[in-house]
Amino acid sequence: MRQNADKLIENNSDEEMVTAMMSKTQKVSPLSHKGSILVMDDEFTIRNFIFHMLKVSGYRVFLTRNGDEAVEYYTKAKKCGYPFDAAILDVNIPNGMGGKDVIKKLRAADPDVKAIVMSGDSTDPALLNYKAYGFIEALPKPFTLGELTHVLHRAITSVKNVFRSAEHKVAFSR
Repeated sequence: MRQNADKLIENNSDEEMVTAMMSKTQKVSPLSHKGSILVMDDEFTIRNFIFHMLKVSGYRVFLTRNGDEAVEYYTKAKKCGYPFDAAILDVNIPNGMGGKDVIKKLRAADPDVKAIVMSGDSTDPALLNYKAYGFIEALPKPFTLGELTHVLHRAITSVKNVFRSAEHKVAFSR
């Protein structure tokens, strides 16, 4: 079993897992839903802090500890018809896949992914040149609730995805 936010998830089929996650969060805040957010950070305190900040702000929040979990949750949710509105990815995950690798996998699965990179290292190239790495926003740690919700709102409401290649544009324009 794994714990995700305040729900224990057993190893059910993919569709059952996503449906169970979504039905649980719909019961929590049905009137204030602003979007579903995937958060990846290896530190429990950071995950917990972001979870509570976003939940209070009206978002559904799904927590992952590493890149493998983030890719799994994102792709399963999209496949089952419950896509995330945005993903917040920590750039560095010790002994695991960090945000720079995760965004490549997410963008391959979904060219329209709206991902935000976060890092406590203000000199990290992915934070400084986030668009070059495939992210649409950057969030340096530490941040306030206002900074988090502002960056998230900009990411979610961004209309045009500048990361689609010419090949994708041709395929979707037919």
